Amino acid sequence: QFGDTGTDSSFSEQSVLVRGYGALVVNNELGIEDFSFNPVIASGLGFIAPKGVERFEWNPSTRLLEQVWVNEGVSIPNGIPTMSQKSNMMYGVSHGLGTWTFIALDWTTGERIFEKRFGIGLLFNSAYAGTEIGPFGQLYTGVLDGMVRMKEKN
Repeated sequence: QFGDTGTDSSFSEQSVLVRGYGALVVNNELGIEDFSFNPVIASGLGFIAPKGVERFEWNPSTRLLEQVWVNEGVSIPNGIPTMSQKSNMMYGVSHGLGTWTFIALDWTTGERIFEKRFGIGLLFNSAYAGTEIGPFGQLYTGVLDGMVRMKEKN
């Protein structure tokens, strides 16, 4: 339920991010019940963008899926996250009040490591695109208007 104990439902439409026995899901529950336009576009509207990222771990001894952490403040409304075993970070496309960013969370703790803005407005909506790690650690994602790349400053 992505940290919200007052709700009786939640759902995630993106692919589950898996590493070893760990699994990470993002919240796709919109902040409104009825809307008359595409939910992918709606999820990019700041006032209804879903929030919450949650990591679980399979315990082979107890045969239970256990919650590891929840980050209630992050919105990854419709992009597919990825991770780097080398950096121990999960990467995704985040959204807040019209601003689209690349975000990195620590896989172990869920702590926000960095967030880098790459665009404002509808055309930067990730619209279910996957976040990819390319050569030299650069991040890539598709957006409604094409593709975005983040690279380190030289």
